[in-house]
Order: sequence, then structure tokens, then C-alpha cells
Amino acid sequence: MKYRYLTLFAILILTIFTFAPIKSIEANRQSDIVVVVADFMATNHSVTNHTHTESFVQILTKITETTDFAFIDAADPYNIIGPINRNQDDFENNVNKFISQLNQGLSNKGDGLLLALRESHSLLGLKNASDESGVFLITGKSDREFDGLVAQTAPLTNRFKSKGWHIDGIALPDHNTESIYFLDQITERTNGELFKLTIPDGYEKLINQLIHKSSSAKNLTNIASNQLDQNESMTSAIHIPPGTKETTVVVLRESSLGQIALGNPSGYLISGKSQQNVILNSPHVLMWKLFEPDPGNWSFQLNGFKGHVSTWESSKNKYSMNLLSKEILPQNQPIALSVQILDGETPTSVSDANLFAKITGPSESSIVYTLTKDSGPSNNEFDVYSAVIPSLNEIGTHKIKLELEWDNHNYKLSTVSNVEVKPFPVLTINPGSNQNTPINQRTKIGTLSSHINESAYPVKQDQIEFIVASDNESRIQIEIVPTDIYPGNTASEYDIFAKPDTNDNFTLYFNLKGEYSGQSYFYVGDQVTFNSIPAKVENILDKSPNQSSQKPVNESNDKPPISSNIATKSVAIQGSSAGNTITLIAIYSSSTIAIILLAFYIYWVNQANPYGILKGEKDNQSLDLSKIQRSNITKLISKNMITGKEINLPGLEQTSFHFSRKGVSIINNNKEKAIRINNQPVLSKANLHDKTWIGSNGKLYTFTFK
Repeated sequence: MKYRYLTLFAILILTIFTFAPIKSIEANRQSDIVVVVADFMATNHSVTNHTHTESFVQILTKITETTDFAFIDAADPYNIIGPINRNQDDFENNVNKFISQLNQGLSNKGDGLLLALRESHSLLGLKNASDESGVFLITGKSDREFDGLVAQTAPLTNRFKSKGWHIDGIALPDHNTESIYFLDQITERTNGELFKLTIPDGYEKLINQLIHKSSSAKNLTNIASNQLDQNESMTSAIHIPPGTKETTVVVLRESSLGQIALGNPSGYLISGKSQQNVILNSPHVLMWKLFEPDPGNWSFQLNGFKGHVSTWESSKNKYSMNLLSKEILPQNQPIALSVQILDGETPTSVSDANLFAKITGPSESSIVYTLTKDSGPSNNEFDVYSAVIPSLNEIGTHKIKLELEWDNHNYKLSTVSNVEVKPFPVLTINPGSNQNTPINQRTKIGTLSSHINESAYPVKQDQIEFIVASDNESRIQIEIVPTDIYPGNTASEYDIFAKPDTNDNFTLYFNLKGEYSGQSYFYVGDQVTFNSIPAKVENILDKSPNQSSQKPVNESNDKPPISSNIATKSVAIQGSSAGNTITLIAIYSSSTIAIILLAFYIYWVNQANPYGILKGEKDNQSLDLSKIQRSNITKLISKNMITGKEINLPGLEQTSFHFSRKGVSIINNNKEKAIRINNQPVLSKANLHDKTWIGSNGKLYTFTFK
């Protein structure tokens, strides 16, 4: 019996320690929640207020994609709808239920709005809402006494602020000074913002704010505005550039009348039921969201509108440019500038486009370079644009503005990067006064020094490379000897000695390599020319007596080199008969290739390895993406991408996964059939988050990071 109780006690303790961490994790997990609180006394004050309330709720839930929603009608503050996620099947039904409920509010409770705000605070606390969460409070002109409400809500708004939860105010068109003052006070206390639902300014501000929070799309751009009679129509056009991932067309209308017809560049009308479109048809806001639209001129016609009408557009381009150059560049040295075009995070290729780089130095002087397209391997299907910049002379920050222009479209895709130009180690060659080196005689032909911005910079002897070119492929022994000594077996000054074994003309080239400022560098230095051909013998009778006292050349070279711990560098080299010009070209070509290869290596190293897990509906359909067996060639060419064939899971054959330090994305390679991400159709590409649902060809998978 005693052992039985001990066993039960051990099981109890084990259970507590096993499940306590799980509960702790669940408790610490935060989610983004938006609570919509509607003041029924204001929303029912006029038909205008009610229709604008409906438009606001529709806009908020349509644009905001990654948030859970809850809805509270101040007429019945304890009857909360939600929190619900927009990916749930009954989401639209719940939104419509809330809008209908607002039209039926019959309560006259003066404290309903205060109770609704208290319930909002309790709900956010109960769901452990993140500091991105908050409340949208809708109100306006009504019979409500706002003066007392300002003081009553003060303690509550302080609790909102302490949690980082904001309250944004939505002022309906039919409002008065008392309601605006109340919203002003409550938003200011919680670091919220006040939006007045006016056409077009108020809605423009609101929609831009929501777009910024939910995506990287640009602000709305006004296309056209007009004042229309009901029997008038309005035609407008929008130019969609290549690479557009998503375009949102918004029509703001004063009345709830009117329809819009949208046509693509081929002249065909776009159906509202198309898989490529999402349509919002609210009383005062019409919105078309086009996914992967064809580039060109799109047209839309407005019919039956009355009063003020304005059309707006916002696009998100899938293309971006990646400058492969390092952040620190050497001064007064050739620079290999390389740029990749990215589709999201994936290198890609574009056609009929030109790339320019405008480099502006610290003194505001600029120069524009044209980058040429070097097509990569055909199986990679991406291009690299490159140019060799002769040199940047100014020290300091340089702005590089990249502009991608298409031949047949009036559109520029631009991005700006900053690089720092600073002095790097260089070699200076000083030829000696005597450029004739007798055969089989060690002769000093010059000196070399390494320095940075005219200050000595000691280097090791093996950092100095030299190449010899000669007319007749003659053998010669080159020796560099340090003349000043620094710690670490380094020196900044070297003497250059040569010892030829045949008569010939020689050119000696020097390069400097090493590590500086956290990166590898390669400096192409100067050259020194000399020869071992004896001078013509003059007639001895013509020589004056005092000239005969001149010392032989070899006597001036008998002085031994300075002794040091650094071994002298002596190499016997077979000269090149290709000539000095060809060798110089080869040196510059090799240097350029080395820089480009180094840039590619740095880019490859920075690519992320695959990670994450795909879990199927069955246990045998789970796959750890980091453990997929891949060939070395595939890892080299596509380190950060896995194709559907490599994954080998049913339904994912025509997809690929792209990995980066920012996250994971899935690419649909079947342009005719969409895959579904969290129940949303995707024809091109979508980002994956933890516990994302992926549906394809009747198969359902869950992507997780762990």
C-alpha cells in the first residue's frame, strides 16, 4: 500500500512538471486583436452615419489580414462577437451580423459606451493581446452626454496605455464638437489616432494607415476626381508597370450609388468572380484588389455615381534590386559593381529593361554608369548586371541610386544604398636610377613601399605578388628585401633586386593582397621596366681622361642588404614572350574576375539553408525541410531554394520553397491553378508563418518552424 501511494504521488508530480511549461507557453503567447466598438446612439442617428459605419467595418476587415477581430455594440456591451480570425469560414457572416445588429440597437443606456470600453479592456487582457492590439471606437453626433464621459473614461484609458493598447477614434460624418472633443481626449491618452470619415480626405488617411500596417504597398495615389450627376459617367486609366505583384484600385463615392467596370490592357472586362481579384462593395468605398495584373494600361468606367467621386491606386511591386557590393570600398581603385534583380527574396531575370547606377559623392558630384546584363546559368534563370567603376576618389559616404527602366513602359524601379569609401593599403613603386642589370649580377632596380593615405602600412612579404614579362622568355631571379622592420615580421619599405641570366628587356608588375577593414582586398600596383642588354661600346680614344675614373656598375651594388628577421623573397622566373601589353591585360582581367567571384562567394555564404517542417494530414507525410538529401551541385546553385520535386509530397509538385533570414516563402509555379494559403488563393508567391495552412490539389499541409 505504501509503494502504491508513492507511485501515485510520483505520477502527480511528473504530470505537474510536464504540463506546467505547456500552460506557461500558452499563457505567454500573444496575438494581435482589434476590437471594434460602435456607439449605437451615433450610428443610428442618421442614415449617413449608418452607411459610413458599414463602409468602415468593411474596409477594416478587408485590408487588415493578420489580425483577430472582436465586435461590441454599445447597445448590448456584454454580447461580444469574437474574437474571430478572417480565415474562419463564418467570418463574413459574423461581420454582417454585427452591421445588422447596429441597425437594431434600441437601448438607451447612457453608460453603454463606457461598459463597452471596459469589456474591450477585459477581453484584450484575457486573450493576452500584444501591444499591436487596440480598439477602434466609432461615434459621432447623438443625444449622449460626452462631457461626463471624458472624466469617467480617464482611469480606464490609463490602463489601456499601460498595456500598450491604443484606442483609435472614428468620427462619423454627422458629428458635433462634443463628440470630436471626446474622441480627441481618449485617443491622445492612449497614443491613438483620430480619423474623420470624410470623402475623400478622411478615407484616404484611414486606408493608407491600414495598408501600411498590413503590407508594403505604397500610399494611395489619386488618379482622378470629379463631381458627377447621376446620369453622367466617368472614364479613367491606370498604368500598371512590369513586376506588379498587387494593385489596389479604390473608388470613394459620396453617395451609395454607382458601379465600376474594369478592363485589362487587352480590352477584356474583369469579372468580379475571378480568382485574381478581391472586391469590396461597401456603400461609400469600392475596392478592387488585383493579383499579378498584366502590365500595361488598365481602364475603368464609373456609371451611375452622384456627387463627389475620386479614384485612387496603390501598387506593390515584386521586383527589387540587390547590390552585391560591400559596404566599404577602397579609394582610388577599380570596383566591380554587381546587381541582382530579386522577385521577393529570389534572384530572377527581367526582359527589355536597362539598369543604371547613379553614384553621388560627399561633394554632391554625380556620375551615371550603365550596367550590362551577364546572363547566369540557364538552370538558375536569373541575371546579374555589372560594371567596372574606374575608381572613387572622394573619401566618405557615397550614395548609389539604382534605377531599372523598361523599354516599353514609362516606369522606373529605384532603390538607394550607401557605401563608405576609405583609403586602403596601396603599393608605390620607385624605379632606381640604373635600369640596366648586368647578366648574373644582383642589381638593385628600385624600391617599393606600402602605405595608407601616405602613412606607412607594414605588410608581410608574402602579401606582395609580382609578375615578370620579357621579350624572349628569359629566366630572371627577383628578390625583395625589407629595409624597415615592424612587429609580426612586417615591413613597409622593400628594396627590389634582379639577377638575369640572359640579355633581354623586362617589365616587373607588383600586386598587394590581404585583409583590411574586415574584408579581403587586392591592389593592382605599378610596374618597373629594366633590361640586361649591355650598352654600346664607345671609341676609347674619344673618351676624356676624367671619365675613366668612373666606378664599375657592380661596385655600387656590392653593399649587402640590411639584415633582419624577415627572409628575403627570391624567385627565379621564366619571362613571358606575350609582351607587356598582353600580361597587363591578363592582370586586370584576373583582378576583375577575382573581385566578381569574391562577391558571388559572399552572396552565396549569406544565403539561408532550408528550415521548417511540413506536416501532412497523415503522420507519414511530415517532412523536415532541413534534412532533405540534395546533391552538391544543387546546394551550390540553389542553396536557399527547394523545388517540389525534391520535397516529393503529393500536391506540392509544382511549388518551390525559398528560405531567407527574414522568413520562408512558397512559390506557385503553376500559373493556371492557384494554391491556397490560409484559405486564400495564391497564383504566384506568399510568405509562410508558423502554423500556416497550405492547400494544393486536394492535399492539406501545415508549415511550422519547429
